[in-house]
Amino acid sequence: MPILSKKVISHIEGLGKPFSRAEIITSLLSGDTFRKDKKTHAKKNKKSGKKGKKTISDSHQSDVIKINDIINALISGGFLKKNRKNFIEVISFEFPGTIKMTSGHGTIETESGVEITVKKDDSNHAHNNDRVIFHLNDYHKGIYYGRVKAFANGKPRRYFARFSRITGSMIYFEPVDVSGTFELCTELKKLRNIDRKDLEDTVFLLEPEKGLLGSVQKCLVHEFYHIDDESWDIPRIVIKNSLPGEYPDFPELEDIEKNLPAAETDGREDMRDIYTITIDGDNAKDFDDAVSLKKSGKKWILHVHIADVSAYVRKGGDLDREAYERGTSYYLGNRVIPMLHEKLSNNLCSLREKEEKFSVTAEMHIDSTGNIVEKKFFRSIIRVDKRLTYRIADIAIDNDPSSAMGKMLTGMHVLAMKLKELRLKNGRLDLNLTDTELVYEKDTFKGIEYSPRLKSHTIIEEFMLSANEAVAEELKDTGIPSLFRVHEKISQESLATLTAFIKTLGLKLKKSANMGISIQDVLGQVKGHDNEHVVNLIVLKSLMQAYYGAEPLGHFGLGFENYTHFTSPIRRYPDLVVHRCIKSILSGESLPYSMQELVQIGEKSSELERIAQTAERDLIKLKSCRFMKSHIGKTFKAVVSGMIKSGFFISLIEYPVEGMVPFFLLKDDYYDVYDGEYSVIGRRTGKIFRLGQKINVKLQEVKIDRMQMDFIIV
Repeated sequence: MPILSKKVISHIEGLGKPFSRAEIITSLLSGDTFRKDKKTHAKKNKKSGKKGKKTISDSHQSDVIKINDIINALISGGFLKKNRKNFIEVISFEFPGTIKMTSGHGTIETESGVEITVKKDDSNHAHNNDRVIFHLNDYHKGIYYGRVKAFANGKPRRYFARFSRITGSMIYFEPVDVSGTFELCTELKKLRNIDRKDLEDTVFLLEPEKGLLGSVQKCLVHEFYHIDDESWDIPRIVIKNSLPGEYPDFPELEDIEKNLPAAETDGREDMRDIYTITIDGDNAKDFDDAVSLKKSGKKWILHVHIADVSAYVRKGGDLDREAYERGTSYYLGNRVIPMLHEKLSNNLCSLREKEEKFSVTAEMHIDSTGNIVEKKFFRSIIRVDKRLTYRIADIAIDNDPSSAMGKMLTGMHVLAMKLKELRLKNGRLDLNLTDTELVYEKDTFKGIEYSPRLKSHTIIEEFMLSANEAVAEELKDTGIPSLFRVHEKISQESLATLTAFIKTLGLKLKKSANMGISIQDVLGQVKGHDNEHVVNLIVLKSLMQAYYGAEPLGHFGLGFENYTHFTSPIRRYPDLVVHRCIKSILSGESLPYSMQELVQIGEKSSELERIAQTAERDLIKLKSCRFMKSHIGKTFKAVVSGMIKSGFFISLIEYPVEGMVPFFLLKDDYYDVYDGEYSVIGRRTGKIFRLGQKINVKLQEVKIDRMQMDFIIV
């Protein structure tokens, strides 16, 4: 019987010492266990009259080839390395990682970039983005395989699930938000506080326990909710996306303010007498940034003050490691899962009104055309004079321009528009995709609406862009290894697809050395037209995904040759890294990070950023379903925004809500998708629905457990 690759890997892992190729082949194919004591092995051979070297029969040659292939694969994957004639295990075959689940199967990438595939039966029912402990256990036809042994936080996996069936004395559940399908079960008698007639409308929070009933995992029922009870929404998003739990109370937090080293408290530039404001959302508590502006002749002097988190969070300490593992803060409606402990994010580091705070300041001298002609950076101490919200700042600009506050804000807006105008000329893309805002009254969700674009938003956005660009240029010019925010140029394939779509609108996307200018020209031509939203959406989908990297490769979407993230260290780990790097320039101290460290931080931070974005989108989808459930049967104006084989997507005009028109609900014809023409066409009637077309739809069904809405054409 041919040797199994699983057996080879298991055998190599169990040796626990260096081995030669001949020794592993002999021990596997002879049935002998490879002995760590070579002398004992030699004595055995001497007594039997055999030579030390064993001969492999012809029937085993295919096994020899397989063993050699697996050894070579383990070397390529970084698990083994060769030291003269012997092989040494470099990294453990068991390691932590983040699993990516698709259709029941999973993948994980090792630190060396090797992708491990996990079959459905070996996934331990992990969710997408779960931090798990993996075990490499197989290799076949160029693919590494592993299984999930445990979850990295040591806690058992929990699931939200719906009632599936009752069989005998057992009740079965089917989890929601899980790739593939599987069931969990428990004894019906354990559900004492729920009526059978309510099972169909109930959601259960389950935890697997030891033991199977046939092939079905047994479970504990922790809690249950009515499907319309919104109190399970946030826990659902947290579980679905494997978001962090409660923040540990590290000893490092005790007396953290008193224990700051003199190097952090001394030598700061005193900026407390310069009038300084913050502008943030209505419910913000973590104030990363503050701004000051004054006119000096024909130039502006802009100060962007950023909370000096690095003064409190020591590199390599418990707080730093926890922040690294979280990567970012997660904003879920009216709740925040912070990257930093709230003692830091909402108190010590937060630039709160009338409180003295440590910051890192970027001072920029800007000429009348919006060019930064001089810049410098320094550690500072500031005191915010006024905390403004975006809405209050906007009212002051529009309705009270003659007051001291109104004059200052008006000047800020004038400068912000100069900066924006210059950036658009340089190839920045200005996508008109309005943000979605979840509306709450106290802690109760009330609705969903488009976020207004205010002048005060422009002020903060442009000033933060200026600081980020200035810091990136400084880091590049000094050659200090650091993290950069990278957005690569649009790919040729995506550009060709975008050009073809633009052509169907009767417009032309001109090829040029600066494609940002050409794309922005098209966006300008559709501004105010029915297809404006969908064109902006298609442009966004055509662009590369931004990421954190250790090289300054530029930012295509913003039109910057150099760009980084410096302005949000309370809520983004890369910004904290950049602060340490810029402060090393100011102090002349040794480099805080190696290139290898930065690459690893960049990859992990980029991954965690995408998880945060997915979680935030999930909550918006879920709350959209909640909001629209009371609108079933109503008619809305919509725009066709996307197409797949099973139907087409629509965006409502009245609300920032997306749904789907499934083809199975279109009873008048059988429809085909024509990708090249960006349209759906009926076979019999020839009826056409085009991307960007305005249509009237009626809400047919809302599926809370799937976060989906189905519409029909009216």
